[in-house]
Amino acid sequence: MAPLLSLAQSRFPMKSPVFKLQEIPGSNGRHRIEAVVGSSDPDIDYGFEFLIKESGRTKILLEMRDLDNKTYGAAKFTLAGNSLAESSGGLIGAACKSLNDGWFKCWGVLRPKSKGTVLDIGLLNENASANYPGQENMGVLLASPFLRKIELAQKI
Repeated sequence: MAPLLSLAQSRFPMKSPVFKLQEIPGSNGRHRIEAVVGSSDPDIDYGFEFLIKESGRTKILLEMRDLDNKTYGAAKFTLAGNSLAESSGGLIGAACKSLNDGWFKCWGVLRPKSKGTVLDIGLLNENASANYPGQENMGVLLASPFLRKIELAQKI
């Protein structure tokens, strides 16, 4: 069974809609949301950025890959301070920065080798595992997700 994604009542100060990624109680496995962006081009850097706030879970996994699985990268974040627990694979960079009111701005950069990009935000349990039984009222709040080309001047 897929995780529950619902529009939360609160809104981020920038008037962006806030969504809740929430575990389904008793559902054993991964608790995540995935999106496919078919318009990205190969061999160009793309940055995926989003705002996130804990709502029972404080650890997340960001995964990025191209449609043909030629390039894959992942980053684990802990929503406390400015914490990047680990980054692996094809990610060129990843970070998570603390903002106001418990919100964090997280991002990752990938250079896909084939057309199209797959973005995945997943919940991790207290042991940083992606596969575990879901619990009631556990999740994160998400806002302002977007993918954009990263130009050379923006990297400096």
